[in-house]
Amino acid sequence: MLRALEATPATAGRFELNARLSVRFGGTAAEVDLLARAEGVAVEIDGVFHFDDAGDYRRDRRKDLLLQLQGLIVVRVLAEDVMQDPTAAVRAVCEALAVRQLRPGGPGAPGAAHRRKARG
Repeated sequence: MLRALEATPATAGRFELNARLSVRFGGTAAEVDLLARAEGVAVEIDGVFHFDDAGDYRRDRRKDLLLQLQGLIVVRVLAEDVMQDPTAAVRAVCEALAVRQLRPGGPGAPGAAHRRKARG
């Protein structure tokens, strides 16, 4: 997936692999598969095992909520789809980045919660 993002002009140079965040999840620093830190977009790549176990599925939903509460847009894609043809996954990531560019200071943008606290 990173290779596909790097090969796409709209996403090249924006994502870091296995990025750690300053918040904790499961006793350690939260980590996302790919992160465009400045834009606030996280990409999680799920293998089929994520759906075989209800506990794993619930854990992923808790992680999604944590990431969203940090102001990140979370894009989840299937590893199988990315391996076959990453085009749709890259398109989804581009859409998330476009939302950030349209509303850079919006309520979901990184730092928005901090700005709300400072104002009020």
